[in-house]
Amino acid sequence: MGEEDVLKATFKRLKARGDGYLSEVVNSECSECCPLEGSEGGVLTHPNYSGLFLVKDAFSETVTRQLYTDSLLSYPCGREEPSLPADLQTVRSNLSCLEIQPEGNKTYWEADLMSKLRWISLGYHYNWTNRVYTPGFRSDLPILLCDVASSLAKKLHLPSLTPDSALVNYYRPGDTLSFHQDELEWDLTRPLVSISLGVPGILCVGGMTRSTAPISLLLTHGDAVVLSGASRTAYHAVPRVLETVPALCSHLTPTCGSETRWKGAVEEVERLQPGLARDLCARTRINLSIRQVEKHCTDS
Repeated sequence: MGEEDVLKATFKRLKARGDGYLSEVVNSECSECCPLEGSEGGVLTHPNYSGLFLVKDAFSETVTRQLYTDSLLSYPCGREEPSLPADLQTVRSNLSCLEIQPEGNKTYWEADLMSKLRWISLGYHYNWTNRVYTPGFRSDLPILLCDVASSLAKKLHLPSLTPDSALVNYYRPGDTLSFHQDELEWDLTRPLVSISLGVPGILCVGGMTRSTAPISLLLTHGDAVVLSGASRTAYHAVPRVLETVPALCSHLTPTCGSETRWKGAVEEVERLQPGLARDLCARTRINLSIRQVEKHCTDS
């Protein structure tokens, strides 16, 4: 008899539109129900998940705001590899299909196309068909992403990280990411840094088998999760994006601070790109997954 697939059952529960099962989601900002152990600098860990770190408000408000605006205004318009539905691939090389379009004396952002964007590869591009990183198939990795990921690894006293790849995922309400392992990088001794921006979402992190019960975490704007050591290739998933926090689950309500920082970031996007639909920002969760693919001879 095969081992029980606990991950599948957890994913199904949390994905359901009903809110009854959300009580199992850990909100690190709720001291009464949080099983995580805290330390200096907003770093949280759990004794049963070695190598898993949750860092609240991982970066300064200025840095977090820059990451948010870059993810909405810069990365989609660059030379990176974006993912759009097949019928929109003809405009992929012109992802200045997201460029400012004239309308009299005004400009507007083609938010309809932006709403269809699912992911962008930066640095080493991942081949989803063959499930490999292809040497030579890469774009420049923004310096800011390199800096924030490597500095966070250093802060946590983890093996040095020299990022050369990042995946930018765009989630809307109803979007999910099934349980999977990130195990195809060529150097798995290096940590993986995941940064959450925009609307709240749920991240589940398990172990090395599908029979290991996962922990379900509420992530808000500016949070970072680091997978390292025993958790570097752990199964993880995003079963749900929370456009609004259900009244039945008041323990999931983000603090005023994270809400304020997010609203400030949205205002900055509006200032830089007048006409970008606010409801697009209000319905989009962004995840930056930064990693090191290559083995570098200078690494310690």
